[in-house]
Amino acid sequence: MKVKDMTPSQIAGRAAARLRYRKRHAKELIERRRKYRLGNYERVLALHRRHRELNPEYYKKDRQQYQLKFRDKYFAHQAVYKAVKSGKMIRPDHCTSCGLVCKPQAHHRDYSKHLDVMWLCPPCHGLQHAGRTIERQAKGEQR
Repeated sequence: MKVKDMTPSQIAGRAAARLRYRKRHAKELIERRRKYRLGNYERVLALHRRHRELNPEYYKKDRQQYQLKFRDKYFAHQAVYKAVKSGKMIRPDHCTSCGLVCKPQAHHRDYSKHLDVMWLCPPCHGLQHAGRTIERQAKGEQR
């Protein structure tokens, strides 16, 4: 049956059924979406870029809200970005925590000290925020 032939109560019933399905199969749906994104990375990236181009006001508003909510964090990130770009600060080619050769991310322990950062690989950076560390130097892993 097409939607145009349905009564309002039938439409509401279908919507409720969709919601129940999504709740029951949430993990499955998330995994399916994740696999699709991994398999179609370039396409998903292009869609995001296009959405960003078509909706600049949305992203401008989002960025402004972030800047207001996390002022110290925003200014610390900007300071590191500008210092690296100008050459005043050099990004190392390895993680300072585990020694993994990669393109490390800057981690601020204190946002009021803008240029006082630890250079961490993404896994170590995530663990640092979770309050843990890992040791990879003995394994000699590289990325």
